[in-house]
Amino acid sequence: TRAFVLRRNASGYPVVDLVSNTGIVIATSAAFNSVISTYDSVPGLVRVPGSNTDAVVVWSHANTQVAAIVVRDAGSSVTLGALVSLGSFTYCLYQAASALTAEKIIVGYTTDNAGATAARVLTLSGTSITVGTQATVNLGGGAATSLRMATLLAGNGGRMALGYSGTLSAGGSYSYRTAVLTESAATLVTSENIVLFTPPYAGASGCDAKGDLARTADNALLIASGSKGDANVGIAGGAAKLVAANYAGNAMRTAAVALIDGAGPNIAGSTGHRLRRLSASTCLRAFGTNAVEPLYLQAIDSSTLAQSAMSGRIANAYSFDFDIFDGANTALVAYSNLANSNYITIKTVALGTVA
Repeated sequence: TRAFVLRRNASGYPVVDLVSNTGIVIATSAAFNSVISTYDSVPGLVRVPGSNTDAVVVWSHANTQVAAIVVRDAGSSVTLGALVSLGSFTYCLYQAASALTAEKIIVGYTTDNAGATAARVLTLSGTSITVGTQATVNLGGGAATSLRMATLLAGNGGRMALGYSGTLSAGGSYSYRTAVLTESAATLVTSENIVLFTPPYAGASGCDAKGDLARTADNALLIASGSKGDANVGIAGGAAKLVAANYAGNAMRTAAVALIDGAGPNIAGSTGHRLRRLSASTCLRAFGTNAVEPLYLQAIDSSTLAQSAMSGRIANAYSFDFDIFDGANTALVAYSNLANSNYITIKTVALGTVA
């Protein structure tokens, strides 16, 4: 009934709030060893499987140094493990994390402003982290505008999908790219069979609206991303693609492609899409629309790509994320509130309004 929310405080330091399933803040962590956050850094946070108390955060500071830390729900407080360094790079603006097992977390992060990407296995022991060897993920293309991960198969030999949206080197158009990472004995091997996905939107040249991906019940991937519209205003239209994995060969293939939003509403590129698996057959999408970026929720059938009607507006949001409380039929949404100087606001939303 409790969840973590990661945010910057007023001094620019990363902190974690522990919140109830009604969106009430129970406790707040200290700043992460005085590691300074930057405004545009997009961090990753993942719950440790099987644990009721622990999560792992991956973060960059000064846009050049990547770090990871375990955060723990200590009842009336949030405690922090030792901060570990994942290295210093030219430019690391985007980070993502996903769990393979209770002991192994895979993290991904960009390493330059052309979209080069790397990943590591983090091995956990309580609140301590052992950092594995860095693997290069050869996604190619230009500067990333998002980075997300999804677990495909867990355990030794487990597989992870990593994807981002970014510019192509030719023509300046945008596309969403995915690759598969295979883990064995805390070592990662990356697939060179890269899937490049340009959403089917009339008059658009690609996607720049911060996509996401989630595993479906049949171990495929649902991808939601935005189609690039006018390059000067960054307006985009949502699209979805179902991708299936051929695990024997580490390959991925297109199973189905569909427009989510059609001709409208337009999706503002600065907010984009976030996906969570809701049930065996349904994923829930959070997304923002138009210039003032109101935030909505919508259910998508992960097999047919059919969509429900979108919810009523949740808020005017800049950047956001959300998760689903198991068995509670509610989603917890955290967003930068445009009406309140972009400070983090936390709300719960009844899923009956979007199913």
